[in-house]
Amino acid sequence: MNANRRYLCVFLLASIMFVLLAFPALAAQESYVLKEGCAFRVKADGKEIKLEEDQPAYWSTDSGMYSWIIVDPELSDAMKGSKSGIYFFNELEEPLGFLPFEGAAYCNVSLSPDGEMITISFGTGVSQELILYSMDGFEKKKSFQIIGETCWLDPYRLVFTMDEAGKGARGNAMDQQEGWLSVMMYDAAMEELFSIVDATETEDYMLVGVNFEGEEIEVLKRSVKEANDWKDEQNIEDSTISIPIPAAG
Repeated sequence: MNANRRYLCVFLLASIMFVLLAFPALAAQESYVLKEGCAFRVKADGKEIKLEEDQPAYWSTDSGMYSWIIVDPELSDAMKGSKSGIYFFNELEEPLGFLPFEGAAYCNVSLSPDGEMITISFGTGVSQELILYSMDGFEKKKSFQIIGETCWLDPYRLVFTMDEAGKGARGNAMDQQEGWLSVMMYDAAMEELFSIVDATETEDYMLVGVNFEGEEIEVLKRSVKEANDWKDEQNIEDSTISIPIPAAG
């Protein structure tokens, strides 16, 4: 090897070592794994630390049982220095991938009945952001501002209460509610949003649940006589109504 080539090799080796030392995350990265139902943090040097307090969550789908570990330094001392996000696994505890998510400690995760879609409700207040991802590649599909629970009608259709701030605010009596509340359905196959029942100036509607046997969506109706009556909780009347589940397609 001539002097010039030897000098070039030495220079390249020194450059690579500098990068690895300056940015250790490029050399080796930590991860999280499941073993016999227990969660472990695997540090860059291969050392495993069992998470005693933060155990994985599970969700049964038509494709099998899925599980995940929510990772956020705010959750426990064992996670200090970790990047916030969610690690997903199949029923054999094999890794499916990592979804980076800032503030993961403040999110709730659920899966569609077929395991193809992921929903994440994120926020510290009553009104939260609902984000829909595909399981394959964790591609973000859609997001909505919601209140309360969500429910899958089938592998493609999801119902929830939308907080529609764009229509204006209710009175001060509606704590942490940003706008009018309507029950909506999103069809992921059609990529369209449909109304189940719309709010008006004097009526709000909130999803209570789904009665699959009766094929009905249970809804809480909150109403006042005049729009100004929203300022006082005593003026608000509550009642429940049932709405037939829309036919698919």
